Amino acid sequence: MGVTWYFLGLVTTGAAIFLWHFSKRYRLNWLTWSGLILGIFLILFSIAWAVGSVLEGVPRAASMGLLLFGLSGIVILTFTLRYTFAKREKLPVPEAEPAGPVEAVTPAPQYQEKKNQPELRSLASL
Repeated sequence: MGVTWYFLGLVTTGAAIFLWHFSKRYRLNWLTWSGLILGIFLILFSIAWAVGSVLEGVPRAASMGLLLFGLSGIVILTFTLRYTFAKREKLPVPEAEPAGPVEAVTPAPQYQEKKNQPELRSLASL
């Protein structure tokens, strides 16, 4: 059962990253946000329900949970994504400026080495 929670944590993190990138790309209103969150929650809940039911020895409950919760989550996500692609405006993606050649930086005149300056000797050579 521990592997199931680890897997669900990974999938939840992936879903959160997907929502973050999706919200950066499209302007989302409250209807879109609620549809996306509800659809993702139902799919994750159906996975947890199915694994828990199979581990308890009730495979019929697992299949009914997948059918009831998973299918409704997929339908809600499908309708929400179609609504988003059809109605919402796509935000412009900022393009990075191309990197130009790096110019050589010359030090200020007071920090440049002077050619006529005598060498400093160490104390050991005296």
